[in-house]
Order: sequence, then structure tokens, then C-alpha cells
Amino acid sequence: MIGFLLDRRQKRLRESEEVFRRLSECSPAGVFLTDAKGSITYTNPRWRTIHGLASGEDAVREWTQMVHPKDRSRVREQWNDCVREGREYEQEFCLQLADGSVRWVYMSASAMHAEHGTYTGHVGTITDITERKQAEEARAHLVQKLITAQEDECRRVSVELHDQMGQGLTAMMLGLNALQASKAGNGPDARQLQQLQELVSDLMGRVHRLAWELRPAALDDLGLPSALKRYVEEWSQRSGVAADFHTSGMADQRLQPSVETTFYRVVQEALTNVIKHAHASRVSVLLDHRRDSVLVIVEDNGKGFDVSTVMNSINSSGRLGLLGMQERAMLVGAKFNIESTPGAGTTVFVSTNLEA
Repeated sequence: MIGFLLDRRQKRLRESEEVFRRLSECSPAGVFLTDAKGSITYTNPRWRTIHGLASGEDAVREWTQMVHPKDRSRVREQWNDCVREGREYEQEFCLQLADGSVRWVYMSASAMHAEHGTYTGHVGTITDITERKQAEEARAHLVQKLITAQEDECRRVSVELHDQMGQGLTAMMLGLNALQASKAGNGPDARQLQQLQELVSDLMGRVHRLAWELRPAALDDLGLPSALKRYVEEWSQRSGVAADFHTSGMADQRLQPSVETTFYRVVQEALTNVIKHAHASRVSVLLDHRRDSVLVIVEDNGKGFDVSTVMNSINSSGRLGLLGMQERAMLVGAKFNIESTPGAGTTVFVSTNLEA
């Protein structure tokens, strides 16, 4: 009787294995099995195709050997951790095929355990995402070109405003001052002349501020700390919101121009959001050099919001601004994060690795 039951169980096991193999052979994704040491024990045809192996060619048991050298140590370390701990694995990385070509893949694997909980290996899939990655890179390149063109145009218009319109208004003011000196008195002409002087003075201030917001010369000439310090001070004066700026470890530290521009624009957008949405009474901006990274923090004591709700809402007025900051940070390899809770203010973080 016992022998009959064992035979029946083994038969069901063989049938299950056969069903698995037939399904995996039809799968559009690469399928693989590993043993408890993490070594490959089975691959389907699609797995071998993705790895550039011939249909009858055996898979490499130590599959991490086929990972591109730039990703290999990271992938191998993470995979070994998952094998050692018997947990799930999920990662995107590059393969380097035998002919030297590179292929992007997405790999996901679940740990298998015996009846008593003993880890026995992993079962997983691998998908070729090369086309998706190429499309993402093409899009990022296009967006970067658009941002660069935008910054170049902002720089050109800023210089034009400062040099041409600014000089014209200055000359007009000098002429009005000379006219006032030649027509001393308190008559209607003198009052009208004073009104014109005030109007020109206001226009000069507006043109100067617009030129500064378009592209501050200090950002190119003196660097990020000086540009941010001045911008935060002027923003506080215009908005009426108390603001303080602190910097640490940035003496004589210049970042790549694209990174400095990105950090500056993120602070600009964050402070614009404070006025439009946060209704805060105080804002703090921190620029900090920490070992091998530079971090910018913008923190307010405003009304706050639910980040996930805003980011997932198509009709949210603040969503585009947040996505814009996130996109800019991503394009220069920086990390962007925002923390906020209704009634507890908002904090924006953007950081970059100096070795990147």
C-alpha cells in the first residue's frame, strides 16, 4: 500500500514537472530554476535566446558571469544575498553577450521552499527590456536637449534685458533727473516728472528681477551658494515669507553646470509652490556638502499635502511642478524626494553623488 502511494505521488510529481516544462517552453519570457546554491539547473529556450546562446547550448550555471562588467559586482552581491536569505529577487541590469553586444533585462525570481521550510532554490523569469531602455534613453536625451535649449534662451534673454533694456531705462532715468534739475519747482510739470521717475525706477527694478529669475549671472560667475543665497533673500522680500538660507562645506566647491542649474531650478520651483500652495510663514533652504554628495533641502511650515494623492491625480495643479523637479533631477543623475503630511509642512530633497 505504501509503495502504491509513493508511486502515485512520484507520478503526479513527474506530471507536474512535465506541465511546467511545456508551459515554460511556450513562455515569451525566459524561465529558469536554480538550486540552493543559486546555480542554474534549468532554462527554457527563451532564456537561452535572451542570453545569446544556441538552442542546444548549455546554460552557464553561474549566470552572473554573463552580466555586463559595469553591473556584475552589484548584481552578484544582491543575488548572493537573496540566495543566502532565501528571499525574492528583482533587478534590472545589462547582459554582455558572447559577440560583445549589450542587452538590457529585467529579472524577477521567487524563492522555493520544501515542506518544512528549507530553501531549495529560486524559480524566476527574465525579460528583454532593451527596446524600452533605448526609448527611455532617447526620451531623456530629447528632454535634456530641450532643457539645455531653454536655459540657453533664458540666458540670452536675461543678457538682452540687462544690457539693452536695462541700459535704455538707465539712460531715461538720467535724462529725467537732468530735466528735473533744470526745472526746479513744485508745479504740475514737476509732479508729472516725479511720477515718470518713479515709473522708470519701478520698471528698472522689474527688468532687473526678471533678468535675474531667467538666469542669474551669479550662478555662472560665482556658483550655486551665492546664487541661492541672493535668490532666497529676494524671494523672501517679495513674498513676505520669512526665509533663511544656510550652506555648509561648499566653500570653493563648484558642481557641474548642469547640476548647479538643476539644483537652482528645483529651489525656484519649490519656493514658487510655497507661495501658490503651502501658505507657509517660514521657509528654510539648506545647501550641504556631505562627504561624497551634495544635498539641497527646502523645508516649509505650510499646510502640507498627501504626496501620493497629488502625484497620482491627473488634475492636480501641483503635480506638474513636482514631476518637473523630479525629471530635472533624474536627467543629471540626482535623487529627488519630497516628504509632506497634511498640516505638517513640506520638505523637498535633491542630492547628487560627486563621483557620478
